[in-house]
Amino acid sequence: MYKGNALTTSVTTANTSGVLLAGNSQRIRAEFINRDAAITVYIKAGGTAATTDHIPLAPGAQYVDDYGTSDWFVIAASGTPKVCVTQILAR
Repeated sequence: MYKGNALTTSVTTANTSGVLLAGNSQRIRAEFINRDAAITVYIKAGGTAATTDHIPLAPGAQYVDDYGTSDWFVIAASGTPKVCVTQILAR
């Protein structure tokens, strides 16, 4: 169990790379869940995301980052799927 303040938001993605979660030096955990039923999104820490590589999040998939504090970027394969973002910040 993490001791900290949890902040959750929903981010609408697009077929161009955009910021999914801004960097935060107080972050101790970040969780990303692709809420779309059919569209894959791709995420990347620290730089522009692309559909040709990076971390794919299939529909309903989750990714957890327990180490980084940098920006996270996202791009959708198509459409405008939503990604649920939760970050836990140190108290």
